[in-house]
Amino acid sequence: GAPVKLTEQAGDFAASPDSKHLAFTRRSERVRSTYDLLVAGAPGWSPREVAAGAGRFAFSPDSKWLGRIQDQKPEDMGSVQVGALHVGPADGTEGRKLGSRVAQFEFAPTSAAIAMLDSFEGSAGAGVLAVADLPDGKPRRIGARVPNFDWSPDGKWVAFVARIFQPIYTIDLFVYRNGDEGALKLHPGVFGYDYDRKGRFLYFRTNCLNEGRACDLMKLSLSDPKAPPA
Repeated sequence: GAPVKLTEQAGDFAASPDSKHLAFTRRSERVRSTYDLLVAGAPGWSPREVAAGAGRFAFSPDSKWLGRIQDQKPEDMGSVQVGALHVGPADGTEGRKLGSRVAQFEFAPTSAAIAMLDSFEGSAGAGVLAVADLPDGKPRRIGARVPNFDWSPDGKWVAFVARIFQPIYTIDLFVYRNGDEGALKLHPGVFGYDYDRKGRFLYFRTNCLNEGRACDLMKLSLSDPKAPPA
């Protein structure tokens, strides 16, 4: 059919994996330095206003949920944008607030949970890592001074590094199994980490020399994360 014009002055956009919804930002007419978030859905594709001061947004892998950072103020629109994280139905109807100063969030590949960096400090480039089960679980604080995190492909684990200052400064690797009481510390002094494609193993670089240019590559089995890595 003929193209349908949804808006002018659009910013970012994303389609839900099932192609039934399209979320997009539009320059705000009220505060020109910010963007509003809208959602249009099949079959009519009539846009619905969802939030003001919009930042990053994403649909869950199962197309059920829409997560969005909103209520950003113009002074928060710098290189690292922070705002309130809301998660609700994919059609943009009212969701629930999960965090106040969130810079990054990611749905689990199973869509059963969401992880976020809340209380984010731009000068430190780190925040508090929290995980919440969907649809109605409360956020669980997992780690502090966290610059980044990553879900395993099977959605069971969250790996992350955290900056430790006592007794000496180091960047340590942790892993959290969703549903557990807390995270497990794996190794100090880690420069980069990643999973295999099936989420069976976690690889990481450590014991580095020359400012991280020469390291040991370690392999940890997630079936027994307390066992020494190879």
